[in-house]
Amino acid sequence: MNPRPSMRSAGGKIKNSIVPAGKSRTHHCGCIFPSRFFQRVIRVREMQRVVKLVHEIWPEHYRPIIGARQVEYMLEKFQSRPAIRRQIREGTLYFILRFRRRDAGYLAIRPDRPQPALFISKFYVRRSLRKRGIGRQALAAVELYGLQ
Repeated sequence: MNPRPSMRSAGGKIKNSIVPAGKSRTHHCGCIFPSRFFQRVIRVREMQRVVKLVHEIWPEHYRPIIGARQVEYMLEKFQSRPAIRRQIREGTLYFILRFRRRDAGYLAIRPDRPQPALFISKFYVRRSLRKRGIGRQALAAVELYGLQ
């Protein structure tokens, strides 16, 4: 049996536990990302949700480091809806991270062919939802996905 991550919350935190295959819900794409906590970005409305997260998370984190003008350039070049659509067409998988029915962040991964490896392109969690195990659980699911 292949293990799959369990993401049941307990006391406000997500448990970092593994359950046997078939016991957790998988995403409609057939991968091991549980649909309750990971929503695969495919449609325009999901891309818009990612862009909304981008505009909240990026300026807060990067403006003090690279300045407002550079942040705006990076958002338009790499994190706009057309840029996300292009990346998805080129094979990048985007996921919205969910916590208590809210968009908590997003991640993007790309298979690194021909090696059996994954490249983590983006991995962001809202500041207000950090320290709850969301990133840890997401990384565990990415690791398991990479082992498939």
